[in-house]
Amino acid sequence: MTGELDQIVAGLLSAGGTSEMFTVQLLSEESEGRLEALYNAARNAEYEELIERAQAVIDELAREGAREKFTYAEVEENEADLARLRRWAGRIRWRDVFSAPRRKEAESVVSAAQERLDVFARIASERDSTSADEEVEEVRVDD
Repeated sequence: MTGELDQIVAGLLSAGGTSEMFTVQLLSEESEGRLEALYNAARNAEYEELIERAQAVIDELAREGAREKFTYAEVEENEADLARLRRWAGRIRWRDVFSAPRRKEAESVVSAAQERLDVFARIASERDSTSADEEVEEVRVDD
């Protein structure tokens, strides 16, 4: 087992990560607190990045909305970005064994991005339907 752990640690270190290995039977309260603080700090850093990326989706949708660019291409692009963020959030939550403080904020911003995308998609759909109706009307007038 130690050989397998050594390989995992080597892979983490070569990818620029860090690693700590402990053989623990019982932690002191102080040690447990430090360990929890380390875990929470790592998760909070990940949540911060997730928040920034989710906010970028919100900002992108706001920019495109201001430009009246309610297109399916924009919807699909942002749906893909949001799907990646949701998968990433799930992986972070899996590692978040102590419920890091930034977790709720990250979940809130990802939800806000989804809500903004839902509104954007609804407007895009309405505009697409309206333009299709106008095209049909133009064909009837020209006949």
